[in-house]
Amino acid sequence: MRVGIEEKDEDLEPGQPYHVAVFFVVDEDVWNGDVDGRKAINDAFAKFVAELNACDGVEVNQELSEVVPGSEFSWQETKQTDLWDFANLSHRD
Repeated sequence: MRVGIEEKDEDLEPGQPYHVAVFFVVDEDVWNGDVDGRKAINDAFAKFVAELNACDGVEVNQELSEVVPGSEFSWQETKQTDLWDFANLSHRD
């Protein structure tokens, strides 16, 4: 999973949301040969984006966000996004 944050280097004013694009980059073997796996990934993507979009202070760019095969996710997109690191997350109200 990769996430691009439009305001990556900005401190926002209170109440101003961050705008993000979310990408689930899928291995070619799954994309091309595992129909059930691909469906499960698309379902997880939809659920994740809905949950993230429901968070205060976050707006998901639905036009940019997508599930994409690894062969189509470009080097430039890799440079403009960050790997979502679940290990660094903590629960917050």
